[in-house]
Amino acid sequence: MKRWCLALMLMLALCVASTARAQIIVDDPAQAGVGAILDFAARTAGTAVSGRLTSQSKECLVMTVLITVCGTCNLVPTIQGWDQAAGVYFTWYAPTALVATGTTRYLVCPNGGGTEITSASVSKMFPYWRVSAVLTGTATYSVGGVLY
Repeated sequence: MKRWCLALMLMLALCVASTARAQIIVDDPAQAGVGAILDFAARTAGTAVSGRLTSQSKECLVMTVLITVCGTCNLVPTIQGWDQAAGVYFTWYAPTALVATGTTRYLVCPNGGGTEITSASVSKMFPYWRVSAVLTGTATYSVGGVLY
């Protein structure tokens, strides 16, 4: 009986740990940095803003934007850094607008690079940041990310 309980507790702990790894961190450095930043949804003109995220001392972010429906859309997914001293967000990286369906990946890190994705060279990930996606028109999209 004790072995069965121990095995069940171990499986539960592994299940909880793997669930934690599938999330982008929202002010929780104990979590791993993979997951949804802005959930997949149909949206109209306006700005969608993620919660405050933490970089966990990672240097790079791969941000993936998936647009499945674009009704004359113009979407600018902007990464904003958090200025702790001033208590405000500022634009850290703003790519050109996305205007069609498809998947676009951005590599944002020191010495940006890569052949399959758009890259931006920045000095380092800020400890706290968020994504702000400004949309004109209508679109169905999501924004995901991986920190490393």
